[in-house]
Amino acid sequence: MDQDHEERIRARAYAIWEREGQQEGGHEAHWHQAEKELRDEEAGVQQPAEEPAAKPAPAKRAAAKSAGAKSAAAEAGDSAPKRKRRAS
Repeated sequence: MDQDHEERIRARAYAIWEREGQQEGGHEAHWHQAEKELRDEEAGVQQPAEEPAAKPAPAKRAAAKSAGAKSAAAEAGDSAPKRKRRAS
């Protein structure tokens, strides 16, 4: 392997390591991934774009509906009967 090619792999592996949060370990996986990416680039294969950050899940609608139903019932005076307190 010529030094120029090895240096490009090293630089790409380092970039992968940085992108993944600079965690220890995984250097072999980063090296192999860098080799594959460079090999694909040389062959003209396009790399998929990185996936965008996950969007937060929308709030559950059932909880909002039940809260709305409770407040509507309270406004209408249809609240559940209150428990009697025991005398101590």
